[in-house]
Amino acid sequence: MEGYEKAISLRPDIILTDIRMPECDGLEMIRRLQAGGLSTKYVVLSGYAEFEYAKTAITLGVEDFITKPVEEDELCAVLQKSCRSLQREQENHEKLQPYEKHNERLCA
Repeated sequence: MEGYEKAISLRPDIILTDIRMPECDGLEMIRRLQAGGLSTKYVVLSGYAEFEYAKTAITLGVEDFITKPVEEDELCAVLQKSCRSLQREQENHEKLQPYEKHNERLCA
């Protein structure tokens, strides 16, 4: 719950969460954050390589799913991939802004 509350208040670009946590598991936290409108990249860590966890993570739009023990190189690669994805989204959004403003004027 502490992670959920911090995510709501800080609104980070990337959230790295474990599956198993006290009070609320990582997948449930992601569901709640998405329902609350938090648009971010999620990376899930798990000591369990069970398909059901990965399947649920995929349906939630999780950026990546890493099984423990986590290798430093793997974690760095996943975070770099997430950062590149964020950068592309931001660039695409910036490219669309002039068109969105133009359409707002046309529809007003």
